[in-house]
Amino acid sequence: MMKRNVLIILSLILLVGAVFRFFKLGEVPDGFHRDEAFLGYNAYSILKTGRDITGAFLPLNLPSFLYSPAGYSYATIPFILFLGLNEISVRFASAFFGWLTILAVCAATFLLFSAQKKLSLNRIHVGLLTAGVLAILPWHINLSRTATENTPVTFLVTVAFCSYLLGYRNGKMRYFILSFILFALSLVCYQAPRAFLPLFVPVLFFLMPPKAPKAKILIGILYASCILMPVGMVLLSPHLSLRIRTVSITASPEMQLIINERNREAGSVDVPPVVSRLFHNKILGYGSQFLTNYFDHFTYSFLFTDQGKPTRYRVPSQGLLYVWMLPFLLIGCYYVFHNDKKIFALLATWYLTTFVGSAMAFDDIPNLQRTEFAVVPISMFTGIGIYVVARWLLVIRRPWVSRIVIVGFLIGVSYAVSGYWFRYFYIQNQHVPIYRQEGYRDLVAKIGSLENNYERIIITNHESAPAIFFLFYRMFDPALFLTQTKGKMITDYDRADFSKYSFAQNDCPISYDLKKGVVVDYPLYNPGEKTLFVDYATCSAEIPDTESIGIIKRLDGTIVFRLFALKPIQGN
Repeated sequence: MMKRNVLIILSLILLVGAVFRFFKLGEVPDGFHRDEAFLGYNAYSILKTGRDITGAFLPLNLPSFLYSPAGYSYATIPFILFLGLNEISVRFASAFFGWLTILAVCAATFLLFSAQKKLSLNRIHVGLLTAGVLAILPWHINLSRTATENTPVTFLVTVAFCSYLLGYRNGKMRYFILSFILFALSLVCYQAPRAFLPLFVPVLFFLMPPKAPKAKILIGILYASCILMPVGMVLLSPHLSLRIRTVSITASPEMQLIINERNREAGSVDVPPVVSRLFHNKILGYGSQFLTNYFDHFTYSFLFTDQGKPTRYRVPSQGLLYVWMLPFLLIGCYYVFHNDKKIFALLATWYLTTFVGSAMAFDDIPNLQRTEFAVVPISMFTGIGIYVVARWLLVIRRPWVSRIVIVGFLIGVSYAVSGYWFRYFYIQNQHVPIYRQEGYRDLVAKIGSLENNYERIIITNHESAPAIFFLFYRMFDPALFLTQTKGKMITDYDRADFSKYSFAQNDCPISYDLKKGVVVDYPLYNPGEKTLFVDYATCSAEIPDTESIGIIKRLDGTIVFRLFALKPIQGN
């Protein structure tokens, strides 16, 4: 009977989690970000040709996407095969693995508290509560509903953790081997585990070492070969480390400007350069910036308001966590710390090392995407806190007090969850759509209905990576794209010309100058070709000697693109 009840409750939790992650998946959030389009079309290209859009055969990293890991694209291929190339199929992998993570976290909680006996907790109840928290957690839902690589990675790391715990419990080598294989797979899906795993896994081994000496040696070999060597190869490769170097705080020009300014100020009062450099240098500057970035992830505004970044993931007036979670999160932390410092140290290390990689970057700080791993210990601590409070309520001598508190808790949770549902599915699409590159779907459809009337189509550069949207929404034949771009020295696949489509280098491919008249900003423009121009919304709405073909608007009513064509010259 108890097993049946557990299965029913777990099924309901998974059902709620599925609704939050799959409902209107292709429509909310509206706007398909460039990163999603790159991951999706590269998957489509690999499916059709065995090569990505640069021509690389079955790549582990995508050259067109700053050599980011290709794991998510491979995970998307089965869904594209059955659903076609569209927003749903590309996001489905993230939603699917996000949904499976609910089950994985439940299993991880059960195994963790089976391995340690100091905590007097019902591991089944705590596992269900942890899964329930994750099922409705805004942080995890927001990311599960977009094509983001960290959601499958969070699943892989959680399952790898489960496998390690199984090996720790029964001493069987195969579980340790499986654990490190899964850790290694996460490294080919996203950048974040490359900072997280080298720090977390040694702590996991130190706190839960296998008893057999052979197993300890095996884990050392697996750690070196499956984690350290791949990470080292990435850091040493000029190509594979390109993404890391692009967003690293050491690449930020602002820090160097600040250091130079401090040294100039010191020089103006005759301080010797060697003395000034002692206090104003890169080590101190970057170190200070790292700590600032790191601790920004622990603020109330990041966790409980809508100030997390990137902005495209924000839900207006909604935090990554619910405010009602805070007391249970603190109670759970205190209870585990007081009763089993080993488990507390393990979960605290998981949480604290999550933010190291993000703190090394200079953009989009504090970042909710790079730090998705944090949802696992947060869900566990919160689930434990709810269990401890519920157990205390059930043993007090005044049952009516318990009933009032429990009913009040359920009403409060229901209100918070329904408020999140309202904000996410009804308000969020209208909120800062400019950050989600909304409008490309309509633009491609509009041009598709007009392109037979034109020999060339020149498109604005403003809304980053325009080429990939035309490849994606037109489901352009990858083999034909590879043929058309073969032999060309393409350094920027955001603006790779193909077919009739050409991509300018500024916001306004066509504009008007009082001295020069109509100006076309595209070096290969041929006046003899009948051309359609796409300008960004901030460009002039009226250009002499042109006719307006149409406009493209976002859901909030703002204009994003304007379409123009040159008027025929009189007499021709």
